[in-house]
This record gives sequence, structure tokens and C-alpha cells, in this order.
Amino acid sequence: MWLEGSVAAFPEELMPALRTCYGSVLQLNNLINQMILAMRIRDDALAPSWRPVDFNAWLRTVAHDISIVVASTGHGFQLELPRTRVQGRADVFLLATALFNLVDNAQKFSPRNSIIRVACRSSGETVEIDVIDQGEGFPAGFRLEPFARIDQELGFERPGVGVGLFIAQGVARAHGGSLDFTSSGTGSTVRLTLPVRKEDAQSKP
Repeated sequence: MWLEGSVAAFPEELMPALRTCYGSVLQLNNLINQMILAMRIRDDALAPSWRPVDFNAWLRTVAHDISIVVASTGHGFQLELPRTRVQGRADVFLLATALFNLVDNAQKFSPRNSIIRVACRSSGETVEIDVIDQGEGFPAGFRLEPFARIDQELGFERPGVGVGLFIAQGVARAHGGSLDFTSSGTGSTVRLTLPVRKEDAQSKP
């Protein structure tokens, strides 16, 4: 409420600390949710609650909290949306959790003050959401396994419990989609691809 300015003014000199605290609360909430989701994915018990989604509007809303979390760790944030509306059906809670995990993973492996980008596009058949960073990339031999922290065996040492990408992959598959990642010398791109049914694309708001 203080960040939104809906209550009495908060001392300006304390605003950076307030943003950091709020970002930490969001990360803690995400950690609790992801542990629950990881167990459901492992047990093949993930059942999306489908609803019509305007991805442009939804991403603008989610980007508000993502930008605060990213700023609290010393990174910049950019949201790139297509000019035309992208519509479909999805479980927005599951997608938000997946997206938070992808962004969290990106900032862990990116240098401070670098930019984390989220870009959305649609081919008409699919909706693609990319999380793009300027980090060190995925090592050869990397694979997704719940709680295994395979990255530690490959020389990566970062805080976490090793479920972020696994959850994002499980959410993508529960939507009939996929999760893919590529790396280059300038960073990594993780792509969440979701199918769009014809009736979804033609549905009215």
C-alpha cells in the first residue's frame, strides 16, 4: 500500500529498503508455492483451472511485481509485448508461478545491473513467452530434475532448491506446451510455449 501510495506517504529515504522487503516477501511466497507445485507435478496431479486470458493485459499486471523483485536484486527489467492482442486459455496462477521461477533463475545467473527481458509473441498456433538474460548460460549436460541441483555437479553454486525450471516445465506440459532453453556467449533464453486453440483465438473478451 505504501509502494502504491494508497496510504500515508512513506519516508522517501526508506523507499529502497521498502522495495527490497516487498521483493523478498514476493520471493518467499513464490518459494512456498513452488514447493507445493513441485510435489503435485512429480505426482502427475497438476490440473489447470482454465480461463480466458488476454496475455497482453495479464503480462502487464504480472510485470509490476516482477519488476519489483528484479529491482531488489540489482537488475533491470523490460517487458516486450506484441502490438496485436494475444488471447487464449490458461491457468494464470500456474503461469505466474512459472514465470516468476524463470525470472528468478535468470537473475541468479546474470551480472548485477544487467537486464532481464520478458517477451511475448504469437504465431496464431502458439503463444511464446521468452525470459532472456545476459548471464553465463546453461552448461553442457544440463538437465531438469526436481530437487537434484544438477547445476552443482557442473560447477554452478547459487542459492535455491533446484525446482524452478522443473516447475516451469511441468506448468508448460500441463497446458499442452513445452519449455526450451538456449544459450550463447551473451546470455540465455528460456521459452515457454503454449498452444492456442482456434476457439480460444476467436473468443471475444
